[in-house]
Amino acid sequence: MFRLGIPLREEVVAPIAKATRFGVVKIEKGKIKEVEYFKNLDEILEKIDFLVVASEQEEVSEPLELGIEVLVTPLSGVGVAEVVEGFLFKELHRYRG
Repeated sequence: MFRLGIPLREEVVAPIAKATRFGVVKIEKGKIKEVEYFKNLDEILEKIDFLVVASEQEEVSEPLELGIEVLVTPLSGVGVAEVVEGFLFKELHRYRG
């Protein structure tokens, strides 16, 4: 099972500072098993394996220090389903900050 953390605003990936909630998406056998929502990034850090961010300019030192792999979505305005699809098909980029 993989657990993705996704900062969201109006159901699309958003910069962490502008996110209104954070989704934790559990993926099992290539499918979304469950999605839980939390109010801030700190609430999800212990629950995720990957953090998906909107750009390379995000401040992600804390997740990186905790061993969370940070991935960047190549497109703006994508929702949870598109992020999961990108993750499964390896279309997300590794954060190089």
